Amino acid sequence: MEKLKILIVDDHNLFRDSVAKFIKLYNKYEVAYHAENWSQAVELMKAQVKIDLMVVDLGLSKKGQSDTFSPVEGLELARFLHEQFYVPKMYEWKTILITGQRTDNLGLHIHRAFTYNINGFLLKGCQPEELIKAFDEVMNGRSYYRGEVNKLLSGYMNTRRELPKHEFQSLNPSELETLEMISDGFTSAKIAQVKKISEGGVENIRRKIKEKLGGNNLAHCVSIAYKLGILRIH
Repeated sequence: MEKLKILIVDDHNLFRDSVAKFIKLYNKYEVAYHAENWSQAVELMKAQVKIDLMVVDLGLSKKGQSDTFSPVEGLELARFLHEQFYVPKMYEWKTILITGQRTDNLGLHIHRAFTYNINGFLLKGCQPEELIKAFDEVMNGRSYYRGEVNKLLSGYMNTRRELPKHEFQSLNPSELETLEMISDGFTSAKIAQVKKISEGGVENIRRKIKEKLGGNNLAHCVSIAYKLGILRIH
């Protein structure tokens, strides 16, 4: 079976080399590409190199300013690459952010990643085995915001508004679109018509939304989504 290819975007050689060496112990993945900064990552994506998973350091040098560090440049890079190069079913990949930062704003940064539908978030102090677990979860279509990351995320959100104690998972584009239509008052029949799927398919999506957001019902999920910043008043 062909190994899943990983791109690591991180300006620390030691970290990139350590991850590559560890992943060699597993037959499922290989670190196929490295990038130290924004411009190198963009050039790789312009060339449409084959990747399945992108691991991006949250803090990188600012775009075009190699001597200026930004604590969230990796998040901005991940969003930019997705907006500019991601084509569903043609050129697509999963993204995990990783950081060694322990700042007071880390919960906010994790929250931003979550609301931007970044597939997963890890801390560099995690056990190597958790790295593989996160890869597996994300490549199987699930999000990965676990352990201390989830505590930081929940802690940040609880400082904003009261929310249910739940290990939140990010919504995929189809689930987000469905939740937006629910918030606009669409019935299941109307959603099915718009999305061109069966009403049973809509019910499956509704169930997934409740599981991921921990709502008692869909109205509760809409409320949670507004509090999280996943939905915005328009």
